[in-house]
Amino acid sequence: MVILKPFRPLYYSGNYENVTSPPFDSISRELESHLKLCDFNITHLTLPGNGSAYGKKLMLNWKRAGQIVKADDDSILIIKQKFQFQDRLMIRYGLIGLVAINPDDGSVKPHEQTFPERVSERVSVLQNIDAQLEPIFIAVNEPDLTKTLIHFTEHTEPNFSFKDTESVQNCVYLVSDNKVKELMQMLSKCPAMVADGHHRLEASRSISMKELGNKERFWSSVMAYITDINSESLLIGGIHRVLMNDIDTQQMIDFVNQFFGATTMPEGEVSNVIELRIKRKSLFFDASSLKGIGYKFISPVHTLNEIVMKRIHQMNHPRSELEIQYVHDPILARKRVDSGEASVAFIMPPWNRELLFKLVNDRGVLPQKSTYFYPKVASGIAINQFEDRTDIA
Repeated sequence: MVILKPFRPLYYSGNYENVTSPPFDSISRELESHLKLCDFNITHLTLPGNGSAYGKKLMLNWKRAGQIVKADDDSILIIKQKFQFQDRLMIRYGLIGLVAINPDDGSVKPHEQTFPERVSERVSVLQNIDAQLEPIFIAVNEPDLTKTLIHFTEHTEPNFSFKDTESVQNCVYLVSDNKVKELMQMLSKCPAMVADGHHRLEASRSISMKELGNKERFWSSVMAYITDINSESLLIGGIHRVLMNDIDTQQMIDFVNQFFGATTMPEGEVSNVIELRIKRKSLFFDASSLKGIGYKFISPVHTLNEIVMKRIHQMNHPRSELEIQYVHDPILARKRVDSGEASVAFIMPPWNRELLFKLVNDRGVLPQKSTYFYPKVASGIAINQFEDRTDIA
């Protein structure tokens, strides 16, 4: 069940081409440096290199300069995204509004565990700036959502449009009044899963539990992007693991051969097959075919974390930490191994969306960095800022 509310978003008044960014936790240092060449890019707020307090002052300056403005009315933002995937033109519709998250009644289900240090860092940034800077990403099981959003926006010019850093074309429409009421009613009975933004979600919940009065009410809802999980334009991949430690690669190959029966070509159900990239070559193993130890298969990421990574830890040194990089681009993961920068990479398969939704409903949260939903929703489309007024509800 999604309790949706409209809000008066802050948004950029001028050209959007250089001011948005991917979500804060998917930006490389190189991309961050490039994005910050624009003085008004949202990363100056989401990744404030000069400290959290700097962001609040900077946003005030942007408002005074008219660089960001507040919508006249309480609104919902509808987003039409167009992108290419495997030589096909894909179009996805979604919306941005406020979603109630506290008290937590379990109706909006997170699907991944979080890293505590990441949550603490987000609390510091968001609390100091008194604003929600990026929407979390929620997938709902509502097949009628897409056609409703198409109906609301067809034959209408967008309020603004831009191409993001992933070359996704975004058209953004602000809607209000009866259209908002219809969307609120439609989503009120929908099963919902948090697809992305778990650290932002937990940070908002943490702040709301510490605040009182209007601030507590403000942080009890979070700015969220919502789309239908049934849409073929919602792509769900795995997040690949790149191991930076120097390990005995032959032992790794022997282990995979012994317990999974590795092959040089993918075999079996594609959503279960993990690619092991090692010494410029690839081996493939079916994560569901583990032999001899009585392990009950749950998903490829569970097998990797609970069986393979534990074995690597023993091989490396039981008291040393594994240095793992999480990468969503398989080409980049392979490149880091082939260049000698990393020892091995595990290229994770795409998710079966029915299995994913069932796992979240049946088992709760998955391990950290289990999924990669694409396309992401750009940060900077809208900002929800706290206002100290008596009519916040």
